[in-house]
Amino acid sequence: MALIKCKSCGRKTEQGLFCEKCGAELLLDADDATAVEQNLSPSISEESFDEMESLDRDPTIDLLPPVKSTPKTDNGSCSYLNVEHDQSRVFLVGQTMNFRFSLTPLVDGLRDVFVAVVFEGRGQKVEVKRLGWIPCQGERRELKNINFAAPEAGSLGFSFYFGFTKDEVEYVFEADGEHKVWPSHARVQDVVRNVEINIKNSGNANDFDLQGLAGQLMPNERVGDVIDRLHRMPPLWSNLILYRSSWRPPRVRRHEAQNLSPVSLMNVAPFSACVKKLTLRINDRQIHLISGDTINFGKNRHNDVVTRLFENGKATGMLNSKISRYHCVLERQKKHCYIVDRGDYPNEGSRPSAFGVFIDNQRIPTHGRYQLEAKKNCRVTLAGSDPQLPGVFCLELEPWSCDAAMRRRCGRDCKMHKFASLVMRRCDHVPETYIALWECFLLGEADPDFDGIVVWREENGFGYATADADGWLKPGITIQTPQCEIHVEEWGQEGMMK
Repeated sequence: MALIKCKSCGRKTEQGLFCEKCGAELLLDADDATAVEQNLSPSISEESFDEMESLDRDPTIDLLPPVKSTPKTDNGSCSYLNVEHDQSRVFLVGQTMNFRFSLTPLVDGLRDVFVAVVFEGRGQKVEVKRLGWIPCQGERRELKNINFAAPEAGSLGFSFYFGFTKDEVEYVFEADGEHKVWPSHARVQDVVRNVEINIKNSGNANDFDLQGLAGQLMPNERVGDVIDRLHRMPPLWSNLILYRSSWRPPRVRRHEAQNLSPVSLMNVAPFSACVKKLTLRINDRQIHLISGDTINFGKNRHNDVVTRLFENGKATGMLNSKISRYHCVLERQKKHCYIVDRGDYPNEGSRPSAFGVFIDNQRIPTHGRYQLEAKKNCRVTLAGSDPQLPGVFCLELEPWSCDAAMRRRCGRDCKMHKFASLVMRRCDHVPETYIALWECFLLGEADPDFDGIVVWREENGFGYATADADGWLKPGITIQTPQCEIHVEEWGQEGMMK
């Protein structure tokens, strides 16, 4: 086969879609086309081609930035873990394939084992697979896959990382790898030829019937079908040379922080998660989640929001005397939300508050209601219009809707979009925020300290998702976000015994 000169790296390569040396697309000018047509370039033997494949490349002509790795400081041996990599993997642009690894422990007591692949091309991609097994000496080898969708064609460099804990000491080892990624319009003959060269170089040619595969090729066969067929052939295991590394894996990121949205919780809510109210805490800052179409306010502890006022950290009867035991109600009806001057007294019926409910300094008529407007903040005060006066309880109300972008990401069938949630912030020194949660909400919008978590209401409980994890909110768990740790507790407002 004629050789042509690559315009990017200047080296001669076999005729095809892209250079065998640097991965650049081959662009033929008139002279190249004539040379190929007349077969003027001297042919080379397979041995010469293999020798050229082994030449060091000039880093100044690489199209892709090199994979950054820790300088190798030992002789490339690992006495704890043996790792093999399937060299028969073939990748097609845009098609998800997987790296295959075989891990065999050489000693007892390894734990917290992980596998990671780092790719650097158009940005960095890191995937961390933590193994749910504790390997011990003599156990059969464990096979692990890491999926990868190649963003571009060419010869791409990777770094493979393998870590574990042994005798309370963390170890991380690394190995370098390179894979050919083919464009969707590649010739199937080129793909098979490349795999054949790799296999012959590895000395495992007898394990593959590539000649039979090449003989079965159809003129118009899709390269994707050939790659699928290659992946069904026996694996081509090759031992990786492992070097000690200082790299440490990031937490597994299931969602991008800026694209957090509700996810489908497949498991049934545990009993401890079947609640209508919960408290999330960071140090002394609290966010209280409340569900339900009717939320009661008043100083009696049986209300959903207990409207107690504090002085020097204590609630006194005189300070709270103007607030009714059951003062008012927040009602959600279809697409609307109302503040109603009505107290629902158990076994006593309903009656209005004694000292009134005020919205932006305007009192709601007795037995009257005020309709909240979507995307419009307001201030509600109980027992007086001026929040600076003693005995007046004040909340800033901020309605939040389920925007179109959120609905497209989460796919939930929201029954109401105008009021997905209602944020209610205390106006005094007490660091509490209440959220009436009907659909979903990004907590960072209510308090920057709680950034990096989205919460939503399920039928029986609350769900949550961060960049690292998702699940049911239940008392006793701790959620790690990029900002800090969030502690989930039973409902408990300031000054109230839990």
